[in-house]
Amino acid sequence: MRLIFLGLLIVFGLVGLTARAEACACCDASTTVQPLGWTAPGGALLLRYQSNVGCEQVDLLMVWHVGAEAPAGCYDTRLDPDKRISCELISDVPPGTARRPSTIPGHFTRAPSELPRGEVRVRRARSSSDAADADPSWTVELQVAGAWHRVWRGALPSATAARPSVSVWPNPRGDRAMLLLGYTTSGNGNGQVKTAWIELPASQSAPQIAPAAPQAAPHQD
Repeated sequence: MRLIFLGLLIVFGLVGLTARAEACACCDASTTVQPLGWTAPGGALLLRYQSNVGCEQVDLLMVWHVGAEAPAGCYDTRLDPDKRISCELISDVPPGTARRPSTIPGHFTRAPSELPRGEVRVRRARSSSDAADADPSWTVELQVAGAWHRVWRGALPSATAARPSVSVWPNPRGDRAMLLLGYTTSGNGNGQVKTAWIELPASQSAPQIAPAAPQAAPHQD
């Protein structure tokens, strides 16, 4: 009986370790957002959004219209990479499902260009709130003609106090830009990315954008 009891303890102990290991596999997850290209007129930007937060394998092509508060739609590269869906829908596909090629990037032919990192800085914003659990606020500034101009201020939900990473991707006209802020959430250590449109200072020079290649088919964005 003692051997049987010890055997059961070992089995249940292994089950507990396995459950904890699976739970931890959902921690320290990451999200990446990569600009892929602009439409020829420059009115929309295509992003690749990848995430394994919550143990879900998400790989989307995401369409953003300049200045919009939310993406216009997404394409799930693991299910139907050429069918536009709501970006709030996450396909229920088996883990490890391979990404499939999509024709959508062929409509976004202007290569994106990032502003030099030396012309962008992020700083902790002063807050009037004394609450210990308040989300930290940050400002993003761009350097123009030797002076710094604030282009964004806001809080990152459930973020740690660590300084977020930042990149700025101007549109071909040079008046707006996609701002990407990468940060880590407190408690679970998951990596997240906040997207936001910002207005560029009037004297901010537009980046050199590669000329548009011939499109395979017309696109309305």
